Amino acid sequence: MDSDINQQILDELRKLRKANQLGMMIALGLSVALCAWIYSREADNPWRDVSLAMRQSDYQKALKVAEKLATEHPSDYYAHEYLGNIYLALGDAVHAEAEYSRAYGLLPSEDMQKKLDAVRKRLGNEAGKSTK
Repeated sequence: MDSDINQQILDELRKLRKANQLGMMIALGLSVALCAWIYSREADNPWRDVSLAMRQSDYQKALKVAEKLATEHPSDYYAHEYLGNIYLALGDAVHAEAEYSRAYGLLPSEDMQKKLDAVRKRLGNEAGKSTK
C-alpha cells in the first residue's frame, strides 16, 4: 500500500514538474516576445538617435537631429525642451532659455518653469560677471 501511495506521489510530482517546465517555457517565450516588441518600438522612436548622441556626449549630432525633429514638429513641447537640454550641455544658455521658453509656452508645467528659472538665473549671473 505504501508503494502505491509513493508511486502516486511520484506521478503527481512528475506532472507538476512537467507543468512547471511548460510554464517556464511559456514565460520565457513571453519575455522574449516582450523584449522584441520593446526593441521594435524603440527602433521607431525618432528621439532614439538624439538620446544615443547625448549619452555619447556627441552634442553637435544630438543638436542636428533634434533641430530637424523640432522643425518637423514645431508644436511639440518635448522637442523644444530637449533642444534646451542640448544647448545647456553645449554651454549655450541663451539658446537654452529660448527653447525652454518655447516648451513652456506649449505646455506650461512646474518642471519646465524650474528649468526656465534656473537658466535665467544662470544668464543673470553671467551678465553680472561680465559687467564687473
